[in-house]
Amino acid sequence: WTFVVAHRPTYSDGSYWPGDLTLQEHFVPVFERYGVGLVLAGHDHNYQRFASFRGVTYVVHGGGGARLYKLRPCPASYPRRTGARVGFGFLHVQVEADGFVVRAVDLNGKTIDRFRVT
Repeated sequence: WTFVVAHRPTYSDGSYWPGDLTLQEHFVPVFERYGVGLVLAGHDHNYQRFASFRGVTYVVHGGGGARLYKLRPCPASYPRRTGARVGFGFLHVQVEADGFVVRAVDLNGKTIDRFRVT
């Protein structure tokens, strides 16, 4: 299984909207060509998950402790946003034989979003 961890988000509907245009232009084709299943990023202080787009799921989680950022509506050109939250927390990624299980967890240990990438 292949996943990518980056600081700047490829897509973002927060303060760093519209995401990193260099990643969108130069790296998204590479992610798609080489079968990257999951791209994790931070930088924007909120949680965002985008539906799998051409086989790649994009997640932003920057709720580690700094001031939180508001969310905006998604541009029509983006993958569909399927999870969003303004709040502190972290990601838990479990690698399994058939893919990844990813949980977004708040500071009380409650799972606020859970999904599988296969």
